[in-house]
Amino acid sequence: MVDLRIRVVWRTLLAVALVGAIGFFSVPACAQAGFKSDPVDQRHRRNGTRAKRFAKAPTSDAKDKADFGGYVLRYYLPLLTRPEPEALARLADLRYDFFRSFIWGADPSIQRVLTPRIFDKMTKIVRDRQYHPSVRYNAILMIGLLDTTYANDASATKPLPNANALLTAMVQQGVEKSAVPAPLLVGALIGLERHAKSWKGLPAQHRTATVDALLAVLAKEDLPQDISTKVQRWIKVIAVRGLANTGSLGEGAKIHKAFLALLVDENFRLNNRVQIVALLGEMGEAYKSAADIDQKETAQALLSLASAIAADEKQRAEDFENLSLSTGGGRSFSELEGMPSEYQIRRLVMRLRSLQKGLRAVRPVIQDEKLRTSLSQIATLIGPVLASAQDKDVRELNLAGDVKRMADAIEGVALAQGVDTKLKSNWTTRKAKGKRRRLTRSRRKNPRPKRQRTPRTCSSRDDRHRERQVDFASR
Repeated sequence: MVDLRIRVVWRTLLAVALVGAIGFFSVPACAQAGFKSDPVDQRHRRNGTRAKRFAKAPTSDAKDKADFGGYVLRYYLPLLTRPEPEALARLADLRYDFFRSFIWGADPSIQRVLTPRIFDKMTKIVRDRQYHPSVRYNAILMIGLLDTTYANDASATKPLPNANALLTAMVQQGVEKSAVPAPLLVGALIGLERHAKSWKGLPAQHRTATVDALLAVLAKEDLPQDISTKVQRWIKVIAVRGLANTGSLGEGAKIHKAFLALLVDENFRLNNRVQIVALLGEMGEAYKSAADIDQKETAQALLSLASAIAADEKQRAEDFENLSLSTGGGRSFSELEGMPSEYQIRRLVMRLRSLQKGLRAVRPVIQDEKLRTSLSQIATLIGPVLASAQDKDVRELNLAGDVKRMADAIEGVALAQGVDTKLKSNWTTRKAKGKRRRLTRSRRKNPRPKRQRTPRTCSSRDDRHRERQVDFASR
């Protein structure tokens, strides 16, 4: 149980870091005073130790009950609404400490009492645009952590139905309306990703709503929020992880079909597509009993992705060879990007391992002999290269040669099955930016003087920024 919760916490912390990095929560310091917060009753601060002890072993003593309620409801939860920078920086720690002390490690009777109270309080915060965006994001994450039954194993956990209903509604609205801010959409998806891990604990109607909400994210070509293409792809990957966690192909194999559409989408970054093919492994059991799968479409999607990976890695290998020869062989595989030498090999290993997982997962549904043979050939071709790449004593020039031979062979297999292998690799596109990279290196030696940046101030623009945080629930 501890390991599972640590994984959930760290994934959530990573999401918080990424969300913060892309500027969702960028609010000038001078504007933070205008956000709403709940009063913190400092008189209950000293009751923390007693409250945590009471949560684990509740008593019938009236004073103990009053101290517990005062500490949790009038001191701790209000702390989560503070808009000051130092308070916002502690939100993730406070959230984890709260669930560890008063939910996960608490007596079941305390869990039953606190869960609906937390849900009601966090729902009000999420729907109130007067709270700081980070506070609202924290609130939606807390809603996603609420269960009817808390258990050591995710398969035995039963997510709170009301929480699931709120999260699915928010995702559906966020896909169609910009009134749902991007942070809340992300927080809701993280919650649904967690709920999908406890698939058996969800009632049938909530399973359907969860799948429909996650598929709606994948089907939306352009989300209405004012966010970059890169962030939109990241949001879709969260939805893909949630669907993979269900372990199901969906009614009429609609989850499987959505995954295939992304695997062949050239507008989707290659590494994102690699992530998706690896997630096919999460549905391996479902593929064993699948009956309504288009074998040709499935095989060609995997062959297309294998071809794209091969083309990208071949181009990188050729560039490395050329660079090594021009410098007397003294350059490492990764100095092309100024990264540690093992990084490039690690990328190759990640891609080939992911492709292996996808090939193993879909193998049971491919009954056509020619298609089955083609996929087996791909698996056979990548095996030796993967083993070589994982050898700590591998010579990078030798590995580059192996990659090129593998890529040519994969292209031949894909062409034999009518797959268009004329895909522009990510690396080929990035080569067009070579002049800019060289210019960047020269500037490292002769840097330009730094420009003086004008600090942001409270203005009508900032006011409009807050006004755009429209209450999605009222629409």
